[in-house]
Amino acid sequence: YSCDDASLLNSRRQSNWTRFLRENKISTPHGHSEIRDVETLLRNLAKRLLALLAGYNSNEADIRRALVETLYASPTSLAIGALAGLFLSIAIAQISHDPVMTGCAIVISLIALGRTISATVFYRKLARGGANAHRGWELAYELGAWAYAAMLGVLALVTLVRSDDPAIHILSVALATGYAAGIAGRNAGRVKIAIGQTSLALVPTAFGLWIEGHFGHRVLAVVLMLMVIGMAEITRTTHRIVVEALRGKQEKSLLAAKYERLARYDSLTGVENRMAMQMRLRELFDNNAKSHDALAILWLDLDRFKEINDSLGHQIGDAL
Repeated sequence: YSCDDASLLNSRRQSNWTRFLRENKISTPHGHSEIRDVETLLRNLAKRLLALLAGYNSNEADIRRALVETLYASPTSLAIGALAGLFLSIAIAQISHDPVMTGCAIVISLIALGRTISATVFYRKLARGGANAHRGWELAYELGAWAYAAMLGVLALVTLVRSDDPAIHILSVALATGYAAGIAGRNAGRVKIAIGQTSLALVPTAFGLWIEGHFGHRVLAVVLMLMVIGMAEITRTTHRIVVEALRGKQEKSLLAAKYERLARYDSLTGVENRMAMQMRLRELFDNNAKSHDALAILWLDLDRFKEINDSLGHQIGDAL
């Protein structure tokens, strides 16, 4: 651009502002200077809004990361749940000698094995600080959890439809119900996952009990559907408490960092203050004492600066 082009663009921008203010009946008694003030004000507001949004997204991302980590926080409990489903499904297949139940038991065993391995891998990476792709791990946990819960519900439905053995009914219904009850608290960090697991485990079970036709079975089916609603509410309440605790912890960490910076840095210039300088010098002396290296300190000062503060005031001294 030439100087003439730049001035032309500037005059057009100002004329656009003038037209905007005139159309919206905004008075401009001071002419173009007030227009520039309004433009500057809007630009500053936009910058502050973007900064607030960036901080909010960063804080929410940290909370989400912590919630995902709670899914894998206890691989032992996940392994125990997987082993319970494995043993009971195998027992059901062994008692019934039914090919469909045997197939369900095999699928449940494979899913349980895969979930246990993935939880162990994530836990080890988390301990080493190498688990970064939290969305990918959350998706892996979500798919595995839903598949496992759905298979438990399908196994209960199959046993209720294809078998008349009360022992098999008790095993399958107890497995699905116990699993759904434990999930409400364990996976409350991610509400969608927990409610999905509870529904996938209990809804097919309740449907099978209703198809069974006996009065007691149908009453139990209604109770299980009410249990889905109750477990969902427990999950939401627990999730809210966990999120509030994480936010409180985050606010305390930010506040501690802020006070630490105020204690070690000058509020006007942003450079380290006397206390920070003493700490840094002590570290340098300690390190050089071990290696016997020489150490030089360069000291800079401004002469007669106090006269400016005394004569013109601290505001002028700060600006200078």
